[in-house]
Amino acid sequence: MASFSPTNEQRGCLNLFNTGESLRIEAAAGSGKTTTLHYLLSDGALPGRALYTSFGRKVIDEAKAQFPSGRIDVRTN
Repeated sequence: MASFSPTNEQRGCLNLFNTGESLRIEAAAGSGKTTTLHYLLSDGALPGRALYTSFGRKVIDEAKAQFPSGRIDVRTN
């Protein structure tokens, strides 16, 4: 993943996650949800497992290729 600075919205998600609360991110296509999950993984902030869902099979196939097996459960809705 290229190195980008998180947007204000992504920073808000990261800060909320760091409080220990559960986090569900819903936003439009292309808004940075997958990138936010990459930030959580790269910072070591995601110690356990996560669920990644999408309606589109293509998006799911791409996510399965990007995320570590066993850490991110990737499936369609």
